[in-house]
Amino acid sequence: MWKYLWSRNEPTVNVPRYQGGDKEDSIDLQIKSLMYMFERLKVYNFAPFLKILDSGELSFDWLSKPDAPLHPDVIINDKLDSVYDIQSFKKILLDDPYRILIDYCKNKFRSYLILSDSPKEFLELPKFKAPDFRFTILKANSSDKDYIDVLVNKSDIYKEHNISQQVKTDIAREIITAQRACSNHKIFNKNDRTKIIRFYVQKLAYHVQVERIYKATLKSKEQRLQSTRLTMSDASRQTGLRSPRSAVNLQIAQPLKSSNRNTLRTKASMSIMKLDKAYLESSQESDSSDTLISSGTSETGSDNSLETRVHAVGTRSGKCFTEEEKNFTYEQSKLAVRIRIERERTHLTKSYA
Repeated sequence: MWKYLWSRNEPTVNVPRYQGGDKEDSIDLQIKSLMYMFERLKVYNFAPFLKILDSGELSFDWLSKPDAPLHPDVIINDKLDSVYDIQSFKKILLDDPYRILIDYCKNKFRSYLILSDSPKEFLELPKFKAPDFRFTILKANSSDKDYIDVLVNKSDIYKEHNISQQVKTDIAREIITAQRACSNHKIFNKNDRTKIIRFYVQKLAYHVQVERIYKATLKSKEQRLQSTRLTMSDASRQTGLRSPRSAVNLQIAQPLKSSNRNTLRTKASMSIMKLDKAYLESSQESDSSDTLISSGTSETGSDNSLETRVHAVGTRSGKCFTEEEKNFTYEQSKLAVRIRIERERTHLTKSYA
């Protein structure tokens, strides 16, 4: 299958535009261009976050960059870069306000692997020699059940993160319901389909990033609390006090006061990359619990249309905090992510003004 793509010296293809909806490329061209980009950009080896260049711009980063292609039949050269318009595809992945969220570019690529119909030149869909990447088909006029099945079970979107099936299903269902409510027709068209897929990737990215920051923050607070308890226990033994608990509780985050809102916004704008690094360093164990703070259907990740649900935070982290304290921390985490997304949106808007 791959050999078929790269055996020709003169690929007879139109230059892809990588647009969705009514303006999408032919299915066969989508397959060829995406398979080329998969190898050319080594999407399967993308690092969780983009890297910041000396110029201040963001660029792809990789866990490693092997010299040999994953698929031996792949030919990569400047001519094919031009044929498949690599610069346009890079721009599509990078010029997105959600780009600063963990594994976003990799999963945005996966969303392009959801085709709107079967190809004509291929007897079957090509298979990637990498786990968790596959072409699948979702026709625009599919039922809600099929939309959910493809997005949740077949797309592999954010599969590398531990998100429960119920959370993914709830997010997909809410997006589909909202799209039907704002659509002028009973049956989805290709434009509706493109919006549903885009919102699904964005909302999963938002959910994953918020939860990671939330867990990292609670773990950090718990470690500080334990350290304070040890210090105060030593002091209490020297002074005759029996328990430092009441004093320690004063150091746990309290509900936000109006006078502190500006301070919170400043703290919330911390680098997501740094916050996520803190999560990785402080939480190496696998955590099977999921926290869902669902966002609405807008691209900003606001929570206007969904019920906010906070589940358990894990087997160890969060046990020493009240529900009020955990809810407050979660709101801080949501705000941190929203501020960073909007900052990227503003930056991209200004750069094209």
